[in-house]
Amino acid sequence: MQNEIKNILNLFNQKQFQKAKAIALNALNKENDPQIYLILGMIQSELNEIDDAIESIRKSIKIKPINPDAYNNLGTIFNKIKNYDDAILNYKKAIENKNNYFQAYFNLGNSLSAKGLKEEAKKNYLKSIEINPEYYEANLNLGIIYHDEYLYDKAISCFKRAIQLRENSSPAYNNLGNSLLAKGEGANAIDTYLRGIEIDKNNFKIYSDLGNAYKLTGDHNNAIASIEKSIKLNPNFSENYSNLANIFNDIGEINKAIELYKLALKYNPKLTYINYNIAMIFYKLNQLETAIDYFKLSKFNDHEERILQCQYKLGLFEEFNKGLDKELEKPNTSRLVASLSAHASINLKQTNDYDFCKNPLDFILKEEVNDSSLLERLLRKVKENKINHRHQGLLNNGEQSSGNIFDLGDSDFTELRDAIFRFSEIYFNLFKDNECEFIRRWPKHKKIRGWYVNMKQNGFLKPHIHEGGWLSGSLYLSVPKKNKNQTQGNIEFGLHGYDYPIKKGKFEKKIINILKGDIVMFPSSLFHNTIPFKGEERICIAFDINP
Repeated sequence: MQNEIKNILNLFNQKQFQKAKAIALNALNKENDPQIYLILGMIQSELNEIDDAIESIRKSIKIKPINPDAYNNLGTIFNKIKNYDDAILNYKKAIENKNNYFQAYFNLGNSLSAKGLKEEAKKNYLKSIEINPEYYEANLNLGIIYHDEYLYDKAISCFKRAIQLRENSSPAYNNLGNSLLAKGEGANAIDTYLRGIEIDKNNFKIYSDLGNAYKLTGDHNNAIASIEKSIKLNPNFSENYSNLANIFNDIGEINKAIELYKLALKYNPKLTYINYNIAMIFYKLNQLETAIDYFKLSKFNDHEERILQCQYKLGLFEEFNKGLDKELEKPNTSRLVASLSAHASINLKQTNDYDFCKNPLDFILKEEVNDSSLLERLLRKVKENKINHRHQGLLNNGEQSSGNIFDLGDSDFTELRDAIFRFSEIYFNLFKDNECEFIRRWPKHKKIRGWYVNMKQNGFLKPHIHEGGWLSGSLYLSVPKKNKNQTQGNIEFGLHGYDYPIKKGKFEKKIINILKGDIVMFPSSLFHNTIPFKGEERICIAFDINP
């Protein structure tokens, strides 16, 4: 019997499943052996004969009740058909039979994770690693959970450990790159992706993520090349077409972007966020009715808030107010709805009940960065102009960098990031006693996105808000000269912008005089613009601290 078992396992490992099945069935005609029933169940699972596989393994358990491998494999079959409850039950029985069964703890973690029970999954991955610290798969999957929990340092540690255990693991490099990128270490992420590609040049996913990293660091050419390589490897991966469309949208090639978005939908109609991206293009083109149609199709992210914005711009105030009432029932944290509610309170003579930050003009803070060396280094980097630019329809006679400068891995930008976080603490401590959602829900886990804006003579930026931010700001590296009473080049704040319709009412404005080294911070819901100027240049680094 042992020779037959050895022969069946050899055939199984060679993927000769039908031949292995025939020998196993023949052996069982001679003797009801629990191990052969277990192996037969594994073979039948590989052949997708699921009911037979379950029956065979249950026969193995009936003959041999203390049977951890059988329970583990039965759990794996249930997990395969997404019957996670029965999978969990059997993995737990396997552990009852063998309390140091690290593979069963790992498999239990997988089923719990599939059910969305991430905390329980994490405990089981940790238990698996405690029993066997050399277990590559558990380290990898634990890192993925930490990444999903925004615990990027812990995720990075797990992925690095996985790489130690399996140096040629392209998935470990891929996941490590993702966590580095999410943490804001764009340059390190790119290097990591490239190391993963050296291991597996046919991994379309890592090329796709590499393209995203290049985009976020403002390198459009390499971003396009990487995503196109991914498409060549796997033309059916629809997200690539969407990511490529995002790049063309950034650089102002709108028709190309729409074409690629629609191609992405062709490959995967379930990617409803693509309809959202198309809607945003039509919004920017002021084709608001078409934008509303695509926002409704998308049902993605803040689509209801965007529909509200379109309705307001179209003057559909009755529909707008119905939608605004619905938004009031949700947490009052939308920067977009906050700006709309404030505008409507003046324009339509109605109360502003949206409690994000009802009086944002009172929440402006100007401080000074006294590090002249840092300011000069930053100015020099901006003038070197090594970062790609993105299309910015609100900007006149100027350039805006693409991507996130804080993802570049540059020491000067990292120093600036740390300084901004320190100033944000000063800001919070100044306003912390105010009762509004802007303060009450102050971000615990801070992310930051930054870009530079370089304006030439007569340049200006139209009134806008930063819907994706929470606290926004600008650091001024170069400002035009002005006489005592001149306001040219200053930043102006107000409650009106985006060409919203004006029926009545006066919209208050506040001008902040700026000098080189000034840093100005304000709620992201507050409209702000640049006053046109005469002079050589006006250079600033703008940023959003995001929730």
